[in-house]
Amino acid sequence: MKLFTDSNECAKSELDLFMTPSTNTSIVSGGWFEINPTSSLSVGTPIEFRYEGSTNHYLQLSRTSLYLQVSLYKDKVMVTGDDATAPVNNFLHSLFSQVELSFNGQNFENSNNVYPYKAYITDLLNYGQDSKNSYLQSSLFYRDDAGKFDAIGSKGDANFVPNSGFLKRNKILNNGNGKIELIGRLHCDIFNTDRYLINNVSMNLKLIPTRPEFCLMGDKTKNYYISVDQATLLVRKAQINPSVMLGHALALEKTTAKYPIKRVVVKQHTIGKGVSNKVITNISSTSLPSRVVVGFVKNSAYDGVLDQNPFNFGHFNLTKLNLMVDGQSSPYYKPLEFNFAKNQYIRGYYSLFENIDKPVFATGNDISREEYPNGYSLFAFDLTPDLCSGEQFNIIRTGNLDVGLTFADSLDDSIVVIFYLEYDNLVEINNKYEVSYDYKI
Repeated sequence: MKLFTDSNECAKSELDLFMTPSTNTSIVSGGWFEINPTSSLSVGTPIEFRYEGSTNHYLQLSRTSLYLQVSLYKDKVMVTGDDATAPVNNFLHSLFSQVELSFNGQNFENSNNVYPYKAYITDLLNYGQDSKNSYLQSSLFYRDDAGKFDAIGSKGDANFVPNSGFLKRNKILNNGNGKIELIGRLHCDIFNTDRYLINNVSMNLKLIPTRPEFCLMGDKTKNYYISVDQATLLVRKAQINPSVMLGHALALEKTTAKYPIKRVVVKQHTIGKGVSNKVITNISSTSLPSRVVVGFVKNSAYDGVLDQNPFNFGHFNLTKLNLMVDGQSSPYYKPLEFNFAKNQYIRGYYSLFENIDKPVFATGNDISREEYPNGYSLFAFDLTPDLCSGEQFNIIRTGNLDVGLTFADSLDDSIVVIFYLEYDNLVEINNKYEVSYDYKI
């Protein structure tokens, strides 16, 4: 038997027939607990939850979910039957313009009225067909058909244009006689950590609703409102082995409990009608993000109008996109160029795979090449040195992040540029259970 030079011998784990699996003794027990809002629910008002920190339990943040029962009304009458009304995509998240999160009274997450875009872009680009055809539907995620984002109506209507996403959401609404059940994990950055929240830390969560004109599509001559009839925050508490808790308490005397997060910040910038060239400066003027996604929507849809889809990301005949760090093109050494009129947009489409976390190469994102220019025109950039925005942190880089945009023609309407920025950050808790973080909100 001959081996390669410097190659060590090994054995297959399948031949390790005498090893008994290890036993996890660090977690004694765990269970789900339901938290109700701190006050009664009423139309158009924020929903707040409070989890009181426990001496004996940790919180498994990654398993935190929100359950809702909502009712939709048109002209003060509940939507029923074959009404041509439907929520926009990802309704559990599109319902709320802002999500605020604090630990022990220290606010460290605030989505600044753009939470629906944070949630939609995250789900759209990071999950493939299997996820979108299964559990994401619990949040009412049903993809809109390319080129038909603004299509409204039912099969009996004149000039009916089918949009399968609208029709599926409409069917669920009508089958429930105007009521919809929703459940899913909120897109709070720290809820993505695998690390448990230590004991004696209380959590406050505040959900601020969007206007019905933003999160519904229907007859713009009618008045709609949404009633949240039931809201429950589901948290997973775990009883930890006392010896582990003692070890953590001793460690806290010397250092802090650390929670690394991928912090997502969404910013917006309005470009007025008639503009064909625009440089947007100081998108990020301190530390640079590890990833950037850029998209464009109509200003009217962003503000909220019942016959326009807020997630219809158009290209608006973009011909040049130049992401710049301190005035230099980055991560590419020259601007990306397009000619959508001639179907020349492959660099933009491929960016959604090349510059998003690597599993997307295996799972895809369920956006086809043909669909990309018809409502899915997003542009992604990875600014990390090794193209790996994974669990490890990257070198902290500072600088001014700008973007230059050129359109083939002057814009017919004002548009909103959506910037989805991802940063490496750290949340810490000391032995007095005080929360600190290395960023500004």
